[in-house]
Amino acid sequence: ATLWLMENSSSGVVTYNYADRPQLSSREIADRIAEKLGRRPPATLPYWVLYLMALPFDLAIALTGKDLPISTKRVTKLCTETFHRPDKILDAGFQPKFSNLDGLRNMIQWMQSDQFASEAIFDV
Repeated sequence: ATLWLMENSSSGVVTYNYADRPQLSSREIADRIAEKLGRRPPATLPYWVLYLMALPFDLAIALTGKDLPISTKRVTKLCTETFHRPDKILDAGFQPKFSNLDGLRNMIQWMQSDQFASEAIFDV
């Protein structure tokens, strides 16, 4: 979408949001990835359980002033789905070459390939 906009947009400042359709929830994405890998879907906990588990971290944040990776705010953000409407860019003529499901499949195939392992993108 970004490359298409670079080639097809006029001058000036214009803001676009892009999201594939159908938009999938985090749960649907996790389920699709597990399915493609031939694994069981990941286990989940109810929101209220995660929220309660994060409360001690909020206390630690309040006492130390340190920003910790776990908090009730982060649990709430993680559990809140965000959807963007791509109507503006689609109306401008952009047509995606791949569906989001094709993209997931391609990503999984790449991650299972020797090329992914040789690139060692996670080495520190």
